[in-house]
Amino acid sequence: MEGKNNSGKGPEESGFRVAAVLISVLSPLSAFAVLFFRYEDLFLSLSGALIMLCTGISASCTLLFEKKRGKLSFENASHPLRVIFSFIIGILLAASSGLLPEFLIPLSFFGVLFELITSFVSGVMLFFPVLTLSVLSSGEGGFYFSYYFLTALLIMVLCSHVKERLPVLKSVLVLFFSRIALFTLWMFFTGTGPSPELLFSAAGGLISELVILSLMLPKLEGSVVFPWRERFTELNDPEYELLSSLKKGHRETYIRGIHTAYLSDRLSLKIGADRSLARGIAYYHDIGVLLDPSAIRPSTLELSEAYSFPPALIKCLEEYPSGKSRGRAMGRETSVVYITERIVRAIRDYYFDHPGENADYEEIIDTEFSLLERDRSLCRSALSFEDYSQIKKSLKQEKLYYDFLR
Repeated sequence: MEGKNNSGKGPEESGFRVAAVLISVLSPLSAFAVLFFRYEDLFLSLSGALIMLCTGISASCTLLFEKKRGKLSFENASHPLRVIFSFIIGILLAASSGLLPEFLIPLSFFGVLFELITSFVSGVMLFFPVLTLSVLSSGEGGFYFSYYFLTALLIMVLCSHVKERLPVLKSVLVLFFSRIALFTLWMFFTGTGPSPELLFSAAGGLISELVILSLMLPKLEGSVVFPWRERFTELNDPEYELLSSLKKGHRETYIRGIHTAYLSDRLSLKIGADRSLARGIAYYHDIGVLLDPSAIRPSTLELSEAYSFPPALIKCLEEYPSGKSRGRAMGRETSVVYITERIVRAIRDYYFDHPGENADYEEIIDTEFSLLERDRSLCRSALSFEDYSQIKKSLKQEKLYYDFLR
């Protein structure tokens, strides 16, 4: 998934510790309560609580580890309450499994939910105690676990590679066909007949989960996955007030930003990076020139806070190299813009120094990439070697566009 955030400090750190403790404590307590209420067997209840304690601690440790390493997706590192409330609701629903017909509970959605509010790995681990409690509460076996887990896992894999929009239709289709296939296999291998009660509960669970998935994924897309989409649309409009001021007062910086944004967008599409974020970096990494041309980077950050830029964009503006880079850590989008701007600047400088001549674009690009490799500008970049090679190749394919840089 895109837009990874850093680990963060402060209240959020304490919030995730509270979430970890809650998960570790609530998991075994809920299992003990459910099993003792249903079977009145102390040994069985303690055994179930021990199983849930292990799954709960594993989920908690994974969540804290992902948080510490800055691996939580989107801006989830700032929202521990999402994890707390979602886990409580999931546990309550799982605990009710023994009171409802089998296959009726829409549990797979919680795996997807946990992934979107944390990360893929944390989502899987948080789903384990919820699903395990449902198995213990309902008294079902391994197929029941696989029935929900495999479906959730398939949808989670789909959502883990989201760039522009959540795959709502694909997720619904995967849920529909995987459930029918798994349910048919279960009846075939167990020899269970298709009784009306069984078909009703399975169909009811499938329909309820299809409805929940269809309604909730778009809501999660707007509130969790892409909460800043509208703001990026405003900021990436070349006529936005800051860019209009840049165009009037610092035309060369504006023109360079426009060309860099266009090419960065195309390159981001090629390597699967966040296109909106790349365009924002290209437009605004030198916007501080409006306040103080002698201190562009601090002024850029000041303006980004004053105009309520998305946190992901502010983070990238903070890491964008000022002057010659000396191995600064950079995300993929920041690296794409940095490389692209160097090419745009080099071509425009060539035409300024050699008016009327035709530039050898491949030679300019090779020269700039040699300089990048020599001064180790990208030694701490998040770009892979494959990304780097694709960027270089794609830039050489934009020869027709470079004529606009004259």
